[in-house]
Amino acid sequence: MKKKLILLVSILAVLSVFLVGCDKTGKDTTITDAVSELRQDVLIGNSDNFSVKLCIGKKEDPYIADGKAENVQNNLEITVILKKEIKDVDEFQYKLTVGENTSEGVLKANLFGDAYNISLKNFNYTGGNSSLFIKGGETEETIELKSVLTENMIKYEEALKIASDDLKTYIDQLIVDKKLQAEVHIKLINSASNVNSKYYWYVVFIKADGKNMAVLIDPETKEIAVKKIS
Repeated sequence: MKKKLILLVSILAVLSVFLVGCDKTGKDTTITDAVSELRQDVLIGNSDNFSVKLCIGKKEDPYIADGKAENVQNNLEITVILKKEIKDVDEFQYKLTVGENTSEGVLKANLFGDAYNISLKNFNYTGGNSSLFIKGGETEETIELKSVLTENMIKYEEALKIASDDLKTYIDQLIVDKKLQAEVHIKLINSASNVNSKYYWYVVFIKADGKNMAVLIDPETKEIAVKKIS
């Protein structure tokens, strides 16, 4: 239990570093309109050669942590990690298939050289069967991708409500002229050092001065595991 708590606090600490208006349906949009980054789902897949992660959501472009949500676009990030060395290959061709939608291109190594990734702006993610075809040299595979979210886990909308209700006293002070003076990130995350670790909903409200209010929510129990206010 102690190790688990330390892990949760560590995740929150690392991430921290780096409802009055209404729409036509009468739904409160003050907070949802302030979302500048959303990771609503994570799809994963594995083979003997590759570990694949697909992060689906929206992201501000360009990203600036200034307490505002501007020019938020659909965003899909593909990350591929090699499980074993593939000689004489420094990039991989890929074809992503999600339902009837596809995207093809080249995966290049990141700055650290430990993963290959690409960010696709405005990819039309509509759900459905998902797979990633990867080819490099003589190695080629098609890897099926499955969501880490199960039927027992809450979606991002409920996670945002839980966080907003818990932090209501602080949030109310940030609403001026029916507008939230902060930007909101909602991410489905787990420990970067352990790909098999449990996933949590991470919700953070970031003010223009860089101070923030963040919570980690267990998607199965709906309980707040860790809360940090700076």
